[in-house]
Amino acid sequence: MEEEIDVQDEKEEFEADVYVPNLNSTYESSLVKTRIHEKDVVSVAISPNGKWVATGSCDDFGCLFNLDASYKVPHASVQANESVSDISFSPDSRFVAFVAATDIFVIDLEKPRPPMTYTHVAEFSLAQWLTVPNNDGSGFQYILISTVPLENMVVSFEITNHLEPIGHHFHSHDEPSNICYKPGSDVILIAFKDDNVIFLDIYELRLLSTLKLRSFATDIVIGSSGEYYASLYDGQVALITQSEDKCKAAYFGDPEQDIPTSCIAVHQSDTASFLAVGNLEGRIQIFNLRTQSPRFSFATTSSILSLKFNRSGSLLFAGSFTGHFFILDVMSGALVDCLYAMHDISTFAYDIKLFDENVLACAVNAKGELRYLIWPPKVDS
Repeated sequence: MEEEIDVQDEKEEFEADVYVPNLNSTYESSLVKTRIHEKDVVSVAISPNGKWVATGSCDDFGCLFNLDASYKVPHASVQANESVSDISFSPDSRFVAFVAATDIFVIDLEKPRPPMTYTHVAEFSLAQWLTVPNNDGSGFQYILISTVPLENMVVSFEITNHLEPIGHHFHSHDEPSNICYKPGSDVILIAFKDDNVIFLDIYELRLLSTLKLRSFATDIVIGSSGEYYASLYDGQVALITQSEDKCKAAYFGDPEQDIPTSCIAVHQSDTASFLAVGNLEGRIQIFNLRTQSPRFSFATTSSILSLKFNRSGSLLFAGSFTGHFFILDVMSGALVDCLYAMHDISTFAYDIKLFDENVLACAVNAKGELRYLIWPPKVDS
């Protein structure tokens, strides 16, 4: 049963002192830490069912871990010719895709066979899965969306026994920054670094609408009513709505904040609606979505890379560039806990998933390490 939280009347925004973690910590808070790559690890993903973790590195390898078997020994790997920059699991945890420059690798997690591979003449960027029910009701059609920035192209693949391109859309925009899909809809959103977003029909990749934002979107999440919330490079937040061939944006945030944002999270329920946005300076702001007013700020000394609310919206989890993982009380702004990294380590990516009452976060860094962070921490009996 979801916990209900009592949202007090809005008061003046609480600005916390800057929290300075111990960058020379001699202990490590992760449940498991393992060095699996020879160079920087730049991408990580946890499967929706929590069984699999995948990593991608500048050593041109992607690794896949079956957590039922081992947290340290890869279950499988892919060898690419360039860095593995993007990873994406299908919504039902059936497939995982690794993007490495001109190659896309897809592993079927239910069938032990070599990865399916597609090679193009230009580099791919980003990956997003869609599952579409078959017309005869016999299961799902698996579609993978990616982009080819050099060719200004969006491409879709159908996953059968191989990777087969089934559609493409050419555009006139800069490098893409995000792909966002609303489950159950017929629309996909793609954001670009020239401040534009486009909406495409998922079946034909037909252009439905386009919108010019004030600044480009660094991260995008979907609200409970199907609206999109985008953190912007100019430090603000955009609320984007789309219907048929029309879309529009409204903006809110602290007008005095112009530090580029890096990540965003949203929680919406009958009792509370919050939005959190983190920036490259180490500041996190929480907004009450019902009033679009700031609730509190938390500040630390390094960039915030990832944010996630717990199921009730009472806690916020935040991963930082130095490898520290913060747990914040949303109602008071107080720091509940901090999971430390041993010494100051450049961390490039996190993925955070909620399972029952527990949180699993995976972080990857410049030492070639994969760190598993569990909260609440497991205590030996």
